[in-house]
Amino acid sequence: MPLLGDLLPDCPPAAAAVEVRGVGTATHAKPGDLLFLADPKASPLPADCPAAAVLVEPGLEAKAKNFPGVVVPLTGARATFLGLLPTLAPRRPGDKRGVSNAAYVHPSATIADSATVYPGATISEHAVLGEECVVYPGAFVGPGCTLGRGVVLHPNCVLHDGVHLADGVTVQAGAVLGQDGFGFDSDASGHHHLPHHGGVRVGPGALIGANTTVARGMIADTYVGEGTVTDAQVVIAHNCDIGPHNLFCSQVGIAGSVTTGAFVVAAGQAGIADHVTVADQVTLGSKSGVHRDCHKPGVTYLGAPARPADEEARILISAGKLPEMRQTLKALQKQVVALTETVHRLEAERMEAGDDPAAAPELSLREAA
Repeated sequence: MPLLGDLLPDCPPAAAAVEVRGVGTATHAKPGDLLFLADPKASPLPADCPAAAVLVEPGLEAKAKNFPGVVVPLTGARATFLGLLPTLAPRRPGDKRGVSNAAYVHPSATIADSATVYPGATISEHAVLGEECVVYPGAFVGPGCTLGRGVVLHPNCVLHDGVHLADGVTVQAGAVLGQDGFGFDSDASGHHHLPHHGGVRVGPGALIGANTTVARGMIADTYVGEGTVTDAQVVIAHNCDIGPHNLFCSQVGIAGSVTTGAFVVAAGQAGIADHVTVADQVTLGSKSGVHRDCHKPGVTYLGAPARPADEEARILISAGKLPEMRQTLKALQKQVVALTETVHRLEAERMEAGDDPAAAPELSLREAA
């Protein structure tokens, strides 16, 4: 078992001899595990935690005051911990097998010598697989698709014809890229599907989440930018131009012909209407509905329809006061009715007294009060 001193170059001498068997979390720690604390919102470590040591971001030591193991204050605790995962909790990669005899590979396909194609995968005509590509069982690579170096297709994902993945793209299980978009012309006789002649292009290092769909363009390609990451069950419709390093959480829906800038973040179940443009570094809150362009870079939008966060906050605060405001309005309405009745009564008394209503000055509500 490695020693903490071997794993951490700047390990305090008192902790250097601690043996570390693996990694864990406070909730599911095992004897010998290494933990980390870097979130101020995290719960304190319990006194009966069996882990051997914890890396703690400076300023959070109080959260580990009851921890029976070794506490190591360390700037960048989270990054250091994640860097140790390949050593302490390695994921076993699949065996490099070349092209399995149980895979279907069309004779016109081109596959690099270092690529791996598992049993049950399908590589269609004129497809190209670059160096170190991995295609897992059940994955389908359609006609004319190209996969750059190090592309990984997980089980049962589907690439329709004309999908092009740059180097380092990962497509997780069940994702579908390049299906026809939701394009129809409708008339009295029904809905008529429009042909889609474009494809899909995904930039280097992008990750397409499980069961996500990216529709092909109608004329030109649908684009997903470099380094963009989608969670599971994200929908990107036809003709979209998704910028680099976007981050889309689960169940985000993006309608057709949407354009996003760089580093756009869409939280869970956010939706963007068709033909909308979203500027760089915009954040869309959970369940927000974007119906208009978001032109200002770096702004956070919330709500449906989506508004800048400060504006939406004012609306929500006001909405919370609606019951009180309703009671105040009712009281004011009663006062207006009472004052109006008083005015009418005083006017009637003047007339009975013989005053000329036309000559008398108009009685105001202030006078009536």
